[in-house]
Amino acid sequence: MKEILCIHCQEAIHERDDLVVAGKLMQPHHVRCFEQVKHGLPYLMAYPLNSLAFWIFLVAVNLVFVGVSQAFPGTGKDMLLFALVVNIPLLLFRGLCWLSYERHLP
Repeated sequence: MKEILCIHCQEAIHERDDLVVAGKLMQPHHVRCFEQVKHGLPYLMAYPLNSLAFWIFLVAVNLVFVGVSQAFPGTGKDMLLFALVVNIPLLLFRGLCWLSYERHLP
């Protein structure tokens, strides 16, 4: 099993529930360490990629896309393209987070 080190305190993270992946470089933190450093992060980076907030944000963004395409007929193809441009990178980052860190923790 790969050892995951907290970027803040340099100690090992042993459980998935204690892992927070966030920040500019999507680095691993303990939950307690992230609470100390999140105030210095830009707004959207202060929400962990491996949290419920990520999925709520993703659903909300997609609901906006659906609402705009329904409110303005003829914009469906443009909104679909824009939704793909937004969704694909977010889902790739989430997948990389799981591959890099979460799958190695119980």
